Amino acid sequence: MLLLLNFFIGGYFILIHHHAIHMRKIWLITSIFTCASYLKPYHKLHHVDFLNNDDAFAWARKNESFYKFFMRSHFKRRKIAGLKYFIFDLLCFSVLTNYFGYLYVIFVIGFNFHWELFEYWSHYGLKSISDDKKNWSWNVIGKSYNRILLGLGNHSLHHTGIKKAKYPAIYGLKFYQFYMSYLPLIPSQYFNFMQKQIIINKKKGIL
Repeated sequence: MLLLLNFFIGGYFILIHHHAIHMRKIWLITSIFTCASYLKPYHKLHHVDFLNNDDAFAWARKNESFYKFFMRSHFKRRKIAGLKYFIFDLLCFSVLTNYFGYLYVIFVIGFNFHWELFEYWSHYGLKSISDDKKNWSWNVIGKSYNRILLGLGNHSLHHTGIKKAKYPAIYGLKFYQFYMSYLPLIPSQYFNFMQKQIIINKKKGIL
């Protein structure tokens, strides 16, 4: 039970670290605990190129499984950051693992797993459907979901800053917010679910 709790606490830390990345120096503090300093230079690239040029690898292709995406994207993000960030993360991991033990290892695994999971579904398949950059992020409509996720469900707004716009959104289930978050772990069901979302958004004239 404690292992599972640490895993999900690590997952929640993606929200804290994401916001810290956009703040001066605070990202360095959260990086020590998450061993994810590599995400700072990557996100600078992500917000400039946004799924183009060197960041073109960062969106999941249609019918690409989460597992394949994880192996393709995670190490690429670290490679982009470079050696000094890798050494810093490795040093933090070694020191904190020695202090906190295996529970900290589970925390870091949970963090990286959930980070890539969010990156996977938030940009899944959209670039191949639309040429409009504002349509390259999935959004979750739901106040409760966005309160818990510190607004990260409004992902297109985060990238574009355009408040009065129609963005691709996920529809269909009252509890879909958390259902959607882990559905990618079952690829066949996820592909079917997202195909329906694409059809719905096309009918609404968004895609």
